[in-house]
Amino acid sequence: TLEAMAKTAHDLGKGIVAIKVGRSAEAQAATISHTASNAGSDTGADALLRRLGIARVDGLSDFVETLKLLDGVGPLAGNRIVSLSCSGGEASLIADLGLTRELEFTPLNEAQQAQLASLLGDGVTLANPLDYHTYIWGDDEMMGSVYTAMMQGEVDLGVVIVDFPRSDLCDPSAWKCVLNAVATTRCMTKQPLIISTSLPENIDEELICKLRADGTFVLCGLDETLIAIEAAARIGRAFAAPFPPPVWPTPKDGGGKIITEALAKVELLGAGVNVPASMLVNKIDQLEAALDQLAAPYVLKGQGWAHKTEAGAVALGLDDAAAVIAAAEDMARLHAAPDGYLVEEMIGIPLAELLIGVVADPAHGFVLTIGAGGIMTELIEDHVSLILPISEDDVRLALGQLAIAALFDGFRGKPPADKKAVIDVVMAIQSYVRTHRSSMKELEINPLIVAQNGATAVDALIRQGETI
Repeated sequence: TLEAMAKTAHDLGKGIVAIKVGRSAEAQAATISHTASNAGSDTGADALLRRLGIARVDGLSDFVETLKLLDGVGPLAGNRIVSLSCSGGEASLIADLGLTRELEFTPLNEAQQAQLASLLGDGVTLANPLDYHTYIWGDDEMMGSVYTAMMQGEVDLGVVIVDFPRSDLCDPSAWKCVLNAVATTRCMTKQPLIISTSLPENIDEELICKLRADGTFVLCGLDETLIAIEAAARIGRAFAAPFPPPVWPTPKDGGGKIITEALAKVELLGAGVNVPASMLVNKIDQLEAALDQLAAPYVLKGQGWAHKTEAGAVALGLDDAAAVIAAAEDMARLHAAPDGYLVEEMIGIPLAELLIGVVADPAHGFVLTIGAGGIMTELIEDHVSLILPISEDDVRLALGQLAIAALFDGFRGKPPADKKAVIDVVMAIQSYVRTHRSSMKELEINPLIVAQNGATAVDALIRQGETI
């Protein structure tokens, strides 16, 4: 199996690179919830490969360059890189391309800045990526000193950007200074320093082979280089951690049945997830008595629809019994409420709203999705997917990867949202899925209202399938 192969590679310290082509149809039929639409089979595949420490790339050029980097340098201890070039355009380009990658251009420390200033003077802006300008070009000793200084900080890999002329049209000897500086730096620092061309074709294969024999590695194409570095860093992180436990098998494929929101919340409450105080009634004339046990303001929800808001089956901010009954009568004129009416105490203004969901993907296991919830689910693509089982640290890392992560640290003068409560909810959901994984097809909380202290599931969906 894929897991067994990945475990063997992990134990041997051998990186695996994969290209996944095609999109299977297993998970695309499950489109009842936002979780299902976000966590399709391709998302499940990506989450599984990440879990197993397999680097996924999208194209053949990326595939080849990543294999070259793993063969020549190996998995990287981290994602901190430095870049050197004699062109401001190249320095800016690699910085821009790096924005979409899990890479860090390590800031220069004080010692590096002092050393580079003494070498380059005031005419060069000292930064990473570094444009060291062309006026030191051809000075092997100066270039070697500059390269060496750049590699003295906290760095996992250095990249020298250089494009070589065609040997049949130009004399390439003028570019030998770069090769000498790279060799000097590698000897002085014992740190991995590679060459990257801006375009794949900007170096002869004969030169690549010669440099490879001398211990200098060349990656072809700047974008391909960054993809390869990102992949090698992911593999390195995976190797630094224990191999994950086996993925849970999912139930047999099939449509399954949706249980009501009221029953789903009873299930979640039993699993340790906080839900609003509520009462479920079958008829409108039972609502007034039910309100005696709840505190205003109220929320009223007609039961029997997967998408209640779109069906006009949700009314918020109801202050008294008359408003609740009027809202129920409006719902009744639009639709029947086949599963009755759920009236709840309304939760206050949130500091954050999250989507927490699980989908059983037959090809990859149980896919957990954490993302921006409420109306933000449809407005922005802000979610992270993982394969169960997971740890609290996995959840904490996933929350930090969201665009709304700043809400958990306090945003624009507001208090921080309760990250620990969110982690507890996710772990409770995992425990629930573990217990019911023989029949669990889908579970979603959206939104999970996160306050300064605590988190509450104000809407929930559970779909059950045929038992394994």
